[in-house]
Amino acid sequence: MNFFKRKQNIAIILAVALYAQPVLAAETFDVDFAPGTPIVDALRGIGYRAGKNIVINGELNGTVALSLSSTDFDKALNVLAMTHGFNYEEKDGVVLISPSKTMSSMKTIHLDHLDLDFAKKQMELIFDEDKVMVNPDTNTITVDGSTAQILKAETELKKLDIAQPQVNIKATVIELSKNKARDLGLSFSSNSWSKDTAVSGYEGAKFAITAAHEETYSKGNILARPDVTVFNGRNAHIMMGDKVPVFTSTSTSNDSSSDSTVSVEYKDVGIQLDVLPRINDKDKETITMQVKPTISAISEWSESGNNRAPVIATREAETILRVRSGETILLGGLLKEEEIDNIKQIPFLSKLPILGELFKSRSKSKKNTEIVIAITPTIIPDVDGVPQVELQKISPKLHRELNEKQSAPVESNLSKELQDNLDSVNAELKKKLEEKEAENAKLKEENQKTKEESKKAKEELSKSTEIMKKFIEKAKKNR
Repeated sequence: MNFFKRKQNIAIILAVALYAQPVLAAETFDVDFAPGTPIVDALRGIGYRAGKNIVINGELNGTVALSLSSTDFDKALNVLAMTHGFNYEEKDGVVLISPSKTMSSMKTIHLDHLDLDFAKKQMELIFDEDKVMVNPDTNTITVDGSTAQILKAETELKKLDIAQPQVNIKATVIELSKNKARDLGLSFSSNSWSKDTAVSGYEGAKFAITAAHEETYSKGNILARPDVTVFNGRNAHIMMGDKVPVFTSTSTSNDSSSDSTVSVEYKDVGIQLDVLPRINDKDKETITMQVKPTISAISEWSESGNNRAPVIATREAETILRVRSGETILLGGLLKEEEIDNIKQIPFLSKLPILGELFKSRSKSKKNTEIVIAITPTIIPDVDGVPQVELQKISPKLHRELNEKQSAPVESNLSKELQDNLDSVNAELKKKLEEKEAENAKLKEENQKTKEESKKAKEELSKSTEIMKKFIEKAKKNR
């Protein structure tokens, strides 16, 4: 009984293959294989239906039950390759099919937006590490594996390789300072002891005693105003300052000689700002930012033997926050306090017990500084895939002037004869380009007509397929 059913199913499949007319691979058709159909027979059936030459190398085991409507050869073959784990490759119009152990497939995929290093890590989740290779020159990634793996890789990369939105980050670094100065004590000043010949007697010494107390508040000083644009999820690093060299010497000696080596290491000193923005996928308006400002300066120099190194005073903070696009947040609390005591005194007299304090003047200054950082992140909108930079709207005059300078003619150092020859060659090339564009437009029009004719043929083929199905069903009933 089972033999009779299998024989009947094969007869139905052969009937479909014999009565159906082959079509182009790009055309769509319906596929309906009964349960228990051998995979080899299914491949031969869709190959004949699409007018493809198929070579099967090795043994493909298993059966299939398949029902697809309005599909094409590539889609049907991909479905079978993913479910039955075989590889295929098309060469010179012949489709080579083989088990995964016998033949592997290789595919090179071009990426438009995705970072190659990230793409490589993603592909290593599907392929072995030695089966993935990236080419930075062409921005492509090549994978080697089974057809099912390659199809999965293409699907994954298609989801990831999309244009990322950009975020413009404007920052202002302000230094606020508060100074206090206090002079306490007695300050003595006198003129020299002298004899005036016009007046009888001597001029005596004149003394002045002063005391002072002063407290001042200074306005904010803008230290930096960086403006940078970065991709969503990428780190923006801003450094404004100096690279201070630090020299280190090492000596090696033996019984006969000694060698000395000097190495240089550069330390960043100044204002650094690291910002990593992430746009909220739900509302597309708020931005989560990881912010790390660092303010550093050389406070003094330290010496050790022949080496001299800077002592770097650093103020830094790190935080994660959320802000709406276009709004400004303030980061403060980066404080620094300096206190200086000075003493002025008159020699010998200032050493007297108790009375010595009368001959001293003390000054004390105190300076408190605070760094405040204002950050304004703004999401740059895309219109048809083109980012709309707000700066171009704010200062159109500046951009017009820059464009005019960039497009200004450059004085040539070529001779007039050579320049005329180049101009004539350029004119000829431009003419050929216009002719090619006209030919392409004509070909495009012809292709459009061909598509319309193909659509009509497809509709007629669909009608004939329906008629054939009805004929086969009727033949089955009569049996």
